[in-house]
Amino acid sequence: MKNFKILLIFICFLSLSCPMDTTTPTRYETKYPSSLTVNGVGTLKYIQTLWDQSNTKNKKGIDFYYAVLIDDIIWIYTSDNGGTLFKGINKSASKTIKYPNINDLSVKFMVDNNILAKGNYAVFFLNEHTEIYPYYNNEFYIARVNRITMEREYIKLLFNATTTRDKLLRYFSTNNLFLKAEDQAGNKYYMINNDCDGIIEISEVQFNNDYTPKPDFEKDSSGRHYRVRNYSNKLEVSFDNGVTWYYNDMGTNEPRGVIVQNDLIYVFCNQISESIDVFHNEFLGGGIHVFKWE
Repeated sequence: MKNFKILLIFICFLSLSCPMDTTTPTRYETKYPSSLTVNGVGTLKYIQTLWDQSNTKNKKGIDFYYAVLIDDIIWIYTSDNGGTLFKGINKSASKTIKYPNINDLSVKFMVDNNILAKGNYAVFFLNEHTEIYPYYNNEFYIARVNRITMEREYIKLLFNATTTRDKLLRYFSTNNLFLKAEDQAGNKYYMINNDCDGIIEISEVQFNNDYTPKPDFEKDSSGRHYRVRNYSNKLEVSFDNGVTWYYNDMGTNEPRGVIVQNDLIYVFCNQISESIDVFHNEFLGGGIHVFKWE
C-alpha cells in the first residue's frame, strides 16, 4: 500500500511538471445537411450554410434561441454575449437582451425564448432567475426594442394581483403576449398594450377569444409545412397539412427553428458535442442552413 501511494505521488508530480498539450485532437467529422427528394414533388436542395460554426475548432459557438420573420426581415435571438438580438441574416444591427438596469445587478433575469412582434417593437418577457438566485421580489419585466432605431427599454410590469413566478403563465400568440396570474382571489388575465410599455387587464372571455397559439410549423406560399423538433436532427416537410411528414438528415446539427422567406427555407441549428475524453468535448456543426426547392 505504501509503494502504491509513492507511485501515485510520482505520477501526480509528473503531470504537474510536464507541459500539457493544450490542443484537443479532432476525432469526429462535421456533416452538413442532406437534400430531400420527394417523388412526384421535387427536391428540397441544401444550398449553403450561413454563420457556419464548424470552423470554431472544438470551441462552443453560439446557440440559436429563437428566430422570427418581421416585415420580411429575419430577427434572431442568440446566446452571443449572454443574449443578443440580431436584425437580419447579415447582422445589420444588434442589441443585447440580458436584464434590467436596476440597482441590485445580482438579481439576474431569465429571458423567454420568444419574440413578440407588435407595433414598432420586438418584445421579450423577463422574469427573475430564482434557480440561481433564491431570493426574489416577484418582479417581471418586458424588454422592448424599437425595430427601426434599435433602442432598448426595460419596463417593469404592474399587476392587479398577488402572484409569484411559478403562478404566472405566459401565452405567446402570433400578435400578442397574454399573461394569466393565479392568486387566492382567482385568476386574472392580462395582455401587452398597444405601445408595448405595460399590460392591461382583460376578461377570461376575451382571453379565450383572442389567444391563438403559435403553430409548431412554418408554411410557404404553396401550402407546404416545415418543422423541426427537439432532440431530432431532421427537417420535416408535409404536403397534406401535417398528416404525412417527409424528412432529411441534418447531419451534425441540432435544429432549433425554421423560417420560410420567399423561396428559401432557413434552418437554425446549434452545435452538437461529442466526448473525446474525460476532459474534452468536440463541438460539431451549427449555423443557419439554407434550402431551396428544385
